[in-house]
Amino acid sequence: MNYFPLNAKTIPGYLKQLDNLSSVLIFDSLTIEEVGDGNVNYVYRITSKPNNTSVILKQAVPYLRVAGTEWPLDRNRIEFEARALRLYGSIVPDLVPKLYHVDTSMSVIVMQCLSNHIVLRRGMIAGIEYPRISDHLSTFLAETLFRTSSFCMSSHDKRSLMHNFNMNMDLCKLSEDLIFSFPLMKSDSNYTNPHLKEHIDRLYRDAMFRTNFAWFKYKFMNCTDALLHGDLHTGSIMVNEQETYVIDPEFAFFGPFGFDVGKLLGNFLLASISHYYRSVESKYRSWLMAAGLETVRSFFTKFDTLWAMHLEQETAMFHRGYLRSAERFIFQERFRRSLIQDITGFAGCTIARRILGIAGVADIREVADLTERARLEGIALELARILLNNYASVCTLEDLESLVASFFDGVTSVFRMRTEVSSLY
Repeated sequence: MNYFPLNAKTIPGYLKQLDNLSSVLIFDSLTIEEVGDGNVNYVYRITSKPNNTSVILKQAVPYLRVAGTEWPLDRNRIEFEARALRLYGSIVPDLVPKLYHVDTSMSVIVMQCLSNHIVLRRGMIAGIEYPRISDHLSTFLAETLFRTSSFCMSSHDKRSLMHNFNMNMDLCKLSEDLIFSFPLMKSDSNYTNPHLKEHIDRLYRDAMFRTNFAWFKYKFMNCTDALLHGDLHTGSIMVNEQETYVIDPEFAFFGPFGFDVGKLLGNFLLASISHYYRSVESKYRSWLMAAGLETVRSFFTKFDTLWAMHLEQETAMFHRGYLRSAERFIFQERFRRSLIQDITGFAGCTIARRILGIAGVADIREVADLTERARLEGIALELARILLNNYASVCTLEDLESLVASFFDGVTSVFRMRTEVSSLY
């Protein structure tokens, strides 16, 4: 079938040609709703009225949705998403949606509809606590990263798997540009808020910040530790109080261990910052910060457990007898230190690009008052600067937790003083 963009009128005819969906949908009575709020693709919820069953249809268009046709993008990204979902389904089946159909010629995938869930970012904006979120996300991170790494796979198997994702070039380039390059440059694609100009100018003059930002771009481009989701943020997670699903892995590629973890932490911290405006009380801000840090802590615990389970196996990294016990301990401690530093740095990059670049976060960008929004953006940029300029001194989880907690304590004190002064007038 030749490619054409689908819409609510053409989707029913397209679906009727798919035999493998006849057991899921009754085609004669469909309700179709465009539900995508992302930056890249078009997403439709298709509901069969007679049996009240829904699926999600996602189609890649040959451009970046948020920017329009002037920003071309290869449609083959949907193939990499399908490959990643299949692999994740074999590793963490309870944490990713089921895949029903893949059509590479039409750049379409059809998958499970998570109708009883909402996007995590929306839940966080609404101030909802999810008691199992850190456990679920740390499991996803530990399992998917460890099991696609040289600590678990043979050299041949890992390189074969890498080959399946090496051609995801457009989305890797998109990340290089939108996360690591354009936010540090005077790019036409960057976001502007006139109340933030002085803060941005000051940050642009910070040589250490800029150099460290470039260092993490280098690591992103050149480390191939494991298969990454590549775009793991609170907008690519669906939740309710009991379940968590990770979606949208079209950016999947082999990259550094710390990227997915740091990106996710950065989004939790941005959400926490947004509640200096959205919440009167500090309780929910504290929960968001704690949930992000607990996700990182639990990730390390689970990663270490997986590592211990595979110590006697032949893998690309370790052969039997390769290191003695004391040597292995030194190696693991060095690895942990390097990884927590990468998580810290990538979290800083994530926070900065979400403020400076084209793709902001709704947590902050949806604050209508530009002055209040700039206040939140300034806080976020200062946190990004602190994380990036201090990443090398972060050697343990406790160091990271202390760095983040002390920053938020300082910001909270300033807001409390401002509130007390305002109450006098």
